[in-house]
Amino acid sequence: MILSYLQGSGRLEGGHLNLSLHLRLRKYTLEMRWEIAT
Repeated sequence: MILSYLQGSGRLEGGHLNLSLHLRLRKYTLEMRWEIAT
């Protein structure tokens, strides 16, 4: 839901900005999952 919102706003502002934001968010969520798992 949040990702789809970011992707939608990203298309309006520019694909490159959306990509960097998406990758940063994905990296953050992966780190959070790793901390929870360990």
